[in-house]
Amino acid sequence: MNTSLMLKAIPVLALAVITISRGVTSRQKSATKNTPTVQLPVAVAGSVQKVMKDARYVYVLVERDGQKTWVGARDLPPEIGTQVSYRIEGAADAYESQELAMAFERVLFAASDEV
Repeated sequence: MNTSLMLKAIPVLALAVITISRGVTSRQKSATKNTPTVQLPVAVAGSVQKVMKDARYVYVLVERDGQKTWVGARDLPPEIGTQVSYRIEGAADAYESQELAMAFERVLFAASDEV
């Protein structure tokens, strides 16, 4: 991945977060008023710490500022130590990969097109 392109995408992602957060309708606000929600990040970027692959996904452990996040993607596996950025479209808590015989506390799933 082109690092300079990735760095140029960061301000665009920040603007997207602001735009999306302002786009919540009053109906959505009232529907979720009493329901606790966990907000998903729009994107995850950082250094690749670990990579595992099963038949469906490549699981990438991404670290940024000491925080580690598992991302499931359908892309080619990145090399450990490289900088990556993924646009997030979903998440699963207590996610299990039976093929890898591994349970993840949480996996964020990347959109099919990388940032």
